[in-house]
Amino acid sequence: MIKMPIVHDIRERYQNGDSITQIARDLRIDRKTVRKYVKQEDFSPKAPVKQKRKTIIDPYEATIREYLEEDKKHWRKQHHTAQRIYERLRDEHEFEGSYETVQKAVKRIRTSMRRENKSSGKNDAYLQLEWPAGSAQVDFGEVEVQRDGELCRMHALMISFPYSNIGYSQVFDGETAECVCQGLRDIFEHIGGVPKTIVFDNATGIGRRIMGKVHMTGLFERFETHYGFKSRFCNPYSGNEKGSVERKVFTLRSHLFVPVPEIKDICRFNAELLERSYAISDKEHYRKEVNQHDLFREDLKALLELPPHGFEACRFLERKANKYGHIQLDGNHFYSTEPELKGANLIVELGAHTVRIMDQDGTIVAEHRRQFGKNRTESIDPASTLAALSRRPGAWEQCAARDAVSEPLQKYIDETNGAARREALRTLSDLSSEFGFSAAVEAFTKAVEDGSPDHDSVMLLAAWMNEEKAFGPLADTGPSLAEYDVFLLPQGGNPS
Repeated sequence: MIKMPIVHDIRERYQNGDSITQIARDLRIDRKTVRKYVKQEDFSPKAPVKQKRKTIIDPYEATIREYLEEDKKHWRKQHHTAQRIYERLRDEHEFEGSYETVQKAVKRIRTSMRRENKSSGKNDAYLQLEWPAGSAQVDFGEVEVQRDGELCRMHALMISFPYSNIGYSQVFDGETAECVCQGLRDIFEHIGGVPKTIVFDNATGIGRRIMGKVHMTGLFERFETHYGFKSRFCNPYSGNEKGSVERKVFTLRSHLFVPVPEIKDICRFNAELLERSYAISDKEHYRKEVNQHDLFREDLKALLELPPHGFEACRFLERKANKYGHIQLDGNHFYSTEPELKGANLIVELGAHTVRIMDQDGTIVAEHRRQFGKNRTESIDPASTLAALSRRPGAWEQCAARDAVSEPLQKYIDETNGAARREALRTLSDLSSEFGFSAAVEAFTKAVEDGSPDHDSVMLLAAWMNEEKAFGPLADTGPSLAEYDVFLLPQGGNPS
């Protein structure tokens, strides 16, 4: 695997007309390697999912599972240990592998069985005019918003096209490389192309200038190579290098964030920002005496084409869950997983807005809103606790899931007890696994209000509501059969 700057150099030279042979000779790289990176279309980071290899234990996994299933019928102090399973495989099935191999397999199968039980419910102006069409400048600015009922400050990514003076904005909780890449990807896809050159301020999270040399993050190197643009970092205190975007930060903030907006869904809010950013630019350029939208058409003509695949703006980490089944990220932020995964090594997909936690097979076990800042936070995914709650319904009053459901549903479950509460929580767990937690709460709440909160009725209602959201309101009545009355009813179709 060669370094990303070399990959970027290969693709740039090929686009400029150099042959694969010439590139290979100059860079002293095999032609097959050059051809591979010239043809590669997607440079998004990949989850480090472990590919399962055939091992000596594979033919015996069904037997191990039988032993563990049989244990469920017996006193816990007389269950199989990994040592006893190894001895039985050796003596009864002629297993020739080591104890360590059996021990690892037993641990993996036990974890799998726990999860299966859970699933089942168990002066700059002149210089700016010299900027060519298709080039851009990027910077961050702070904005105040209402979020979760509180006034807070967020980070607005601003991109400006100096040639036309058009700008766009996207808001994030932080200024990380994931935020920069996600914001730029959304803007690229909205305008239908990629700027040839982008100038960044040193304050962004994609790199730093240290002793005169720029050091970029690995994620941004991939992003730059994926879209094929050239990035440049401006010098501090050099207004002529980024004056356009600094003014655009002021302009977009005063037009798009006054009065202070309320954000309920950040992705939807950002999609609206793209439309509003363009709309407020429908005016004459401050120097060129031409409408900015007309100038922006020249910008658009000069853009690079979008690649076939959108870049996945995320990093993958591996973390071990603590004794509560939680993982720790970014210093002091804790995220819940399934309780059954305590002590397990997990894969974390760290995006601009979300944190997705996966097992070693790549199955998502929890999803959270990403937290930023220095203060300690603890994020609980209510859906990940439902299966455990259905087995221990007495913990309902103290669990995070109770605060996450609607008031009618909370009251309904509060008033149940014993088997009835266990059944209600199992229903909510099944709904969440099938349709997602929000849809589960919505459907169960409606069922409670309609007086039909039994398991089958709620599942049917949730499926119906899911279809409505996907395809629009469903017809209340079927097709008219009046034409058949002529043949089937007496007197030519007259019911009387």
